[in-house]
Amino acid sequence: MLRAVVPLLASIAVAASNMSCGMCTLVAVSEGLHLTIEGAGAPLADGRYTVVVRADDQELTAELDVTGGAMQCISCPVNGDGRLVIQDGFKGLDIGYTEEGAGGPRVIAVEVRRDDHVLAQQTYEPRYVVDEPNGRGCGEVRTASATLAIPAP
Repeated sequence: MLRAVVPLLASIAVAASNMSCGMCTLVAVSEGLHLTIEGAGAPLADGRYTVVVRADDQELTAELDVTGGAMQCISCPVNGDGRLVIQDGFKGLDIGYTEEGAGGPRVIAVEVRRDDHVLAQQTYEPRYVVDEPNGRGCGEVRTASATLAIPAP
């Protein structure tokens, strides 16, 4: 019985070591700052919102549609002349760079408008965390998160 257990344990050890450097998952993770946009104390009112993002001497504009509490970026992805990009994110926007492994800008200024009225503005200095969501040795991503609360009208 012991002879059968030893090869089994050796096989499990080999499989476990292969998982750490050879078997990667395909989890898609947007690098950069994930900015959740929400209402302060109440859901955002239905309608169109304009989000202006300033970082790395670029200014990008994204259009959001809010319907029944669900938010969708209707103009994403938005790319500038450089490497900055805005992508649709869960309950908000992902602000980062076009190349993998770069993370996102050190300073990001965000302004949210509706009908040409500024509803909120905030400047962020994200602290990016390095993670390997697809397994050790399968690529690093740099992410941070923040929330921008829009005051009720």
